[in-house]
Amino acid sequence: LFKSNTTTGFFLLIVNFIMLLFIVTKIKSMGRRSIKYEIQNTTIETKQIEKLTLIDKITNRGFSDIENKLFNNYGNRVTNKGIIFYNYMLNNETFLLALFNISIFIVIYLLFINKVQNKILIITLLLLYRNKVDISIQKMNEIIDHSSRIYMVGKNIENEFISNYYSNAKKIHKIDYTNIKFNNISFKYKNKYEKTLENFNLEIDFNKNKIISIMGRSGKGKSTLCKLLIKIYKLDKGEILINDINIHDIDSKEIKKKITYINQNSKLFNEDIEYNLNYGCYSPLCKKYIKEIINTNNLQTAFNNKIGNIKKIKTGFLGENISGGQRQIINVLNGLIYPSDILILDEPTNSLSYSLKIKLLKTIKEFKKYKKGILIITHDKDVLSIVDKNIYI
Repeated sequence: LFKSNTTTGFFLLIVNFIMLLFIVTKIKSMGRRSIKYEIQNTTIETKQIEKLTLIDKITNRGFSDIENKLFNNYGNRVTNKGIIFYNYMLNNETFLLALFNISIFIVIYLLFINKVQNKILIITLLLLYRNKVDISIQKMNEIIDHSSRIYMVGKNIENEFISNYYSNAKKIHKIDYTNIKFNNISFKYKNKYEKTLENFNLEIDFNKNKIISIMGRSGKGKSTLCKLLIKIYKLDKGEILINDINIHDIDSKEIKKKITYINQNSKLFNEDIEYNLNYGCYSPLCKKYIKEIINTNNLQTAFNNKIGNIKKIKTGFLGENISGGQRQIINVLNGLIYPSDILILDEPTNSLSYSLKIKLLKTIKEFKKYKKGILIITHDKDVLSIVDKNIYI
C-alpha cells in the first residue's frame, strides 16, 4: 500500500496501531473480569457437585425443594453476572471489528478514487488480511476465557497442595521402605487456628513388626501423618525420613508407587467392581491377587456370594449402587492388590458388620506376605487381633 499510495498505507497503519493500543489497554481489565467470572462459575459448579454428592441426605431430610430453590437463586445471580461479563467482552470485540472493517472499506474506496496500479492484487491481499484479523479478534475472547480457566485451576492446585514442593525432588529408586521416622515435625492446616501436630516424633519400623496400628482420639493427627508421608501436604517444621532419606529428596510419584494410602472416605468410579479393584494397577501381579481373593470365601457374603462375577456388578456414581460396607471392602482390597511396599489403611473397618469385619481382617492378615508393612489407623479395638504392634497417640 505504501508503494502504491502513501495515504492509504499510512491510514491503515494508524488503524492497526489504534487497535493494538486498545487491546493492550483493555487486556488486563478483560483478564480480571474473566477471572472474577470464572471464580463465580467454579463456585456454582462446586455447589452442584456437592448437592449431587449429598443428594441422599437432602432427600431423606425433605429439603429437596429448599436446596433446589437456593441453588436456582444463586445460579440466576451468576447467570446475570455472566451476561454482563460477556456483553462487556462482546462490546470490545464489536468495537474492534467495526473499526477495522470500516477502515478496510475506506482503504478500498481510496484505492478506487485514486489511480493505483495492481488494485485487484492489493484488494485481494486486504480481504485476506481482514479475514485473519476478524478471526484473531473473535478468538481473543476465547483465549482470555481459557487463560482464566487455566489460571483458576493452577490457583486451586496451589492452594490445595502447595506449589513448588516437588520441584527439587530426586528420583531415588533404591529405598527399602521399611523404616519411617517423623523427626520433630510440626504442621498446621491453613484454615485451622491450632497446629494439628507440634514437635511430634515417631518411628515406625516394619523390620520388627509387619502390621502396625495407630490409635488415639480424633483430631490428634493420625490421618495427617499419612498425608504428610505421601507428600500431599508440606511440613511446617521438622523432617520425615524413609530409611534415613528425607522425603523432600524423593519424587512424590515414587513415594505414591511405594506407599498406598486408602482413606476412610474413598469413593468409587462409576464402573464395575473389577475396574475399581484394579484401579491404578498395571502389574500382572494384580490379576493373580484378585484371583486369590475371589477363590477365598472370606468376603463372598459381602457381595451376596457374587464377587466372582465382578465384571457385571456396577458400582454406580461414587459407588452409590452398593452399600457403604461393600465400598469399604473394594477400597481396602484395591490397596491390598496394588503391588506397593507399604499399605496404609485409614479406618478400614468402618461401616462393616462384626462378621464382615472379622473376615476382612483375616484377608488383611493373609495378604501381609505381599507387603513390607501395613499401617492401620483405627479406633476399632478388634483390629488389634491382627497387629504385631500398636502405637497410641
